[in-house]
Amino acid sequence: ISITWPSWKDTGMGEVKSKVYQNMGLDTLSNREGVYLLDQILENQCDKNIILPVLTGLNEVENKNIINHLKQAAMIDKKVSSYTDNNVVKGLLENEEILIWLRDIFSEELKLKPEMIGENTQFQELGIDSVLIMQILTKIGQKLNVPNIEPWIILEHSTLASLSSYLKKNYIANFEKIDLKEKMPLKINDNSQNFQNDKTLFKDKIAIIGMACHFPKANDLREFWLNLRMGKSCISEIPRSRWLMNEFYDPKGNKSGKSISKWGGFIDDIDLFDYEYFKIEKKLAEQLDPLQKQWLEVSAEAIYNAGYNKELLSGTSVGVFAGARTSNFSTKYNFFNKNRIIGVGQNFIAAHLAQIYNFKGPNMVIDTACSSSLTAIHLAVNSIQNGECDMALAGGVEILLDENVYLTLSSAGILSPDGKCKTFDSKANGIALGEGCGVLVLKSLRQAVQDKNKIYGIIDGSAINNDGTTMGITTPNPETQKQLIENAIINADINPRSISYIDVHGTGTLIGDPIELQSLTQLFAKYSKDLHFCGVGSVKTNIGHLLSASGIASVIKVLLSIHNRELPPTINCVSPNPRFQFETSPLYIVDKLQKWNGYNGVLRAGVSSFGLGGSNAHIIISNEGIPSECIVSEINKVDLFKKSYSWPLCSTQNIEQIVPRNQKDDPFFEYFNIKTES
Repeated sequence: ISITWPSWKDTGMGEVKSKVYQNMGLDTLSNREGVYLLDQILENQCDKNIILPVLTGLNEVENKNIINHLKQAAMIDKKVSSYTDNNVVKGLLENEEILIWLRDIFSEELKLKPEMIGENTQFQELGIDSVLIMQILTKIGQKLNVPNIEPWIILEHSTLASLSSYLKKNYIANFEKIDLKEKMPLKINDNSQNFQNDKTLFKDKIAIIGMACHFPKANDLREFWLNLRMGKSCISEIPRSRWLMNEFYDPKGNKSGKSISKWGGFIDDIDLFDYEYFKIEKKLAEQLDPLQKQWLEVSAEAIYNAGYNKELLSGTSVGVFAGARTSNFSTKYNFFNKNRIIGVGQNFIAAHLAQIYNFKGPNMVIDTACSSSLTAIHLAVNSIQNGECDMALAGGVEILLDENVYLTLSSAGILSPDGKCKTFDSKANGIALGEGCGVLVLKSLRQAVQDKNKIYGIIDGSAINNDGTTMGITTPNPETQKQLIENAIINADINPRSISYIDVHGTGTLIGDPIELQSLTQLFAKYSKDLHFCGVGSVKTNIGHLLSASGIASVIKVLLSIHNRELPPTINCVSPNPRFQFETSPLYIVDKLQKWNGYNGVLRAGVSSFGLGGSNAHIIISNEGIPSECIVSEINKVDLFKKSYSWPLCSTQNIEQIVPRNQKDDPFFEYFNIKTES
């Protein structure tokens, strides 16, 4: 076979940029496009001597013109006429172009980018409802001049591949009467079946170029990793600086309005803040919700960790996505002034950071309960990929200010009386609560490599969904959990067998844990018969359930594991839950520190968060695609702040002044709990 090619941009002499060349309707092939055309020639078993594939510029020559050119060439050279007319023209019109034509219709009606719609993606995953079905069918009917296409067609043919085959079979005469919009003859990626590792086909992966955290017993990344590696429990008794525990504690759980637990994972010094670093007035700083202060501090540390500062990022398109719940800080002081809304407004958790740093990208606080921080990361990833921002900060924050959440969760039977989250264990009896803050700095992989950023990991894909109707609003849905993770795998376009670790939601309940493990087992069984290839663990066993910040704690754990090429142990699991059979599962418990070898050299992990109420999120992270020069060599200690006491000086007990603490061991609990004589 003799093939006359146009120019190849990635090979040989490179891209031809001549204006004359472009005006002829010729464009430059990428390696992928050229290989695709070659595959088509070989698949059609052409035995002719000369093949003349012509690639038209998208905006220069319409499809009908180039087809006519091909036909004219075939008339001149009879040797190529049969192949050109019968295979190239007919094949493109009837197969690829119909599929792409149909995809464009769906893209327009669903307001999605075409590349987000795979040929085997189920329509229900795209959010198609009955109204959209009629809109899409009406548009198809108008273009094909078919007055009525029955709605059941989309229900029965629920993917682009299936629907295009149906339309081709039943309406080929109609297609021959219209001009299909010219598209590059590239095969649409089949996400749900082939899991090909082509990282550049449609969307860029997202690089994590910086991160920081404040977690129980860990003021930075290095301390957090050391605690994880040692298998340390960071749970302690509730500090006096929060509330008078004994007034609200009933270890037997018999009294209403009492907490069955006196344990939790707490961070230090939430009453200290460096307001001068952020150029905030002292009086305003005293009235800022500690959620806001933590988010400011950890975001600043993450920005520094990524190699940036305020001056470099000011005025740029940086998005802020904070997972957090509504605080009760506003109930802790009783005065009203111009600063109150800034101090207690939930939206200011993210908005204040953007105002201080002059960020111009999307800015929002997300509350989906326990899945808030993972949902925030998912939205940040989409925002970068959609071009809404060039960089994003995403994560979550949680502070346990008083006893209310303990009383609420105790009444619901959710808290562990002994303060131990025993994920996977036969004696699992609930969660331990914790608090903290974690933030990632995100950028497109392509841009991060170009900017020579250091990269901790790659977000391969993510997904969010909701349980819908279950036996109760707090009851999980195993099918939805399974679909969630499969959607994330499809979004990531990876081989599921390459996932070698999952930090599960794992709240430590006898029913919830086996449901999550069974969903994972059933999902992996669709793609591999191998046993014990994927480790499972939960950071909640170390630091408790951080509620809005629980997902980001798991993500940072995974990233530190990738950095150190080790999997730290999940603790508190002495005897595995008999409701789940690990012996016949692809899963195994990571119960001791171990080297992480991954799959074919790739370290890939999933992180799950299931929100109380049904909002779920899953993120897949790996080291695949990180250039050697971008790998983080060492994590340095960050010491940015000179903190001082910063807390409101008016209390709900109408005490106008309290003495600021001068020593670290002098608790500030007087502010909340000091008693007055009547």
